[in-house]
Amino acid sequence: KTAEEERLAKEAAEAAEAAGKAAEERLALEAVEAAKKAEEERVAKEADEAAEAARKAEEERLALEAFEAAKKADEDSLAKEAAEAAEAARKAEDERLALETGEAAKKAEEERLSQEAAHAAEAARKSEEERLALEAAEAAKKAEEERSAKEAVDAAEAAESARTALQARLALEAAEAAKQAEEAACRADEERLAREAAEGAELARQAEEQRLAKETAEVAEAARRAEEEWVAREAAEGARRAEEERLAREAEERARAAEAARRLEEEQWQAGEAGAAVAPAVAQSAQPAEAAARGPEMDVAGGNMLRQWEQQHDQALHAKESAEISDKNALRSKAAQALQEFYEERKLNLAKQRQAKRAQESALASGGAAATGLGEGKNTWESVVDLIDTSAKASAGSTSDTLRSTDRMRSLLIQLKSNPPPLVFC
Repeated sequence: KTAEEERLAKEAAEAAEAAGKAAEERLALEAVEAAKKAEEERVAKEADEAAEAARKAEEERLALEAFEAAKKADEDSLAKEAAEAAEAARKAEDERLALETGEAAKKAEEERLSQEAAHAAEAARKSEEERLALEAAEAAKKAEEERSAKEAVDAAEAAESARTALQARLALEAAEAAKQAEEAACRADEERLAREAAEGAELARQAEEQRLAKETAEVAEAARRAEEEWVAREAAEGARRAEEERLAREAEERARAAEAARRLEEEQWQAGEAGAAVAPAVAQSAQPAEAAARGPEMDVAGGNMLRQWEQQHDQALHAKESAEISDKNALRSKAAQALQEFYEERKLNLAKQRQAKRAQESALASGGAAATGLGEGKNTWESVVDLIDTSAKASAGSTSDTLRSTDRMRSLLIQLKSNPPPLVFC
């Protein structure tokens, strides 16, 4: 019976050790699978958040570009209307000056004719009186009339020359005034266009800086949230593993207590049975004594094996925990290094973009319309298309993506670059 108990104890210890190893392997496999799934979910979530942030930034940038293009188109139409209005005003002024000049000439001609008629009437009256009074001075009167007629013809020719010179001078002064007004309007229009171009560049730069700052804040917030979620998951996983180890230790302690209770009951039963049968006990006194001597030894051996297994199990758990801690620290240091490299690269890109924007702003502020290429005959829409990304792919997804698509606006701007509408410049 003692040999059977020893065999049972040995089998129970082997079964407990096999169960412990199987449980450790299963828990390790489950932990690896859970960590792998959590990492995949975190990577997928970060990729989705990054794609969403990039899409939002692209939509804001295209909306700003469309607004700038519409604003420039509106300015071109206003400039064209202003030029047409100036041309109409100039034509109306020319017609008015021509009409006033014609009316003045007509009045001068009428006055001249009335004056000549009055002079002729007066001369006729005088000649009639002289003819009636002095018939003897006919020859002198005829000579006087011839002289008066010649003088009248000379005076008419002089008046006609003066009228022609006055008309030419008035027309020249009107043309000079119209030319000065047109030049002043052109200068004012050019100054306004240059000022509005500088204001547009400043607004674009401020919007770009705000967008970049917003993207930086969003990336930092996403990284912080991911780090917090990862730390929370790690803490929960550690708590779960600690709870599982505690439950395993408690189960082992309860099993050892049950085994000790069972052995104690068997010993008490053997002792009672030996007291009840005196003669058989005396005859077989050597066997219980030997069994009693071997029992504690076997108990001590079983306890030593169990204690040794517990020590080995604790050492394996500590080694596994140390390896996990070192792996976590390595991953954290690697993530911190990658995050630092990302921020440094982003800082360099921001500095380059700011430098390019400032250079463009300085060129616009110093050159005005010449900096935009308008003075060299450059197409205005080429500058507009240079501000957008023409290599972006067309969106082919859900209905919401189709509604927020900017493909039509992009194709319209490219078409305006190829076939620009006619522009009116002073």
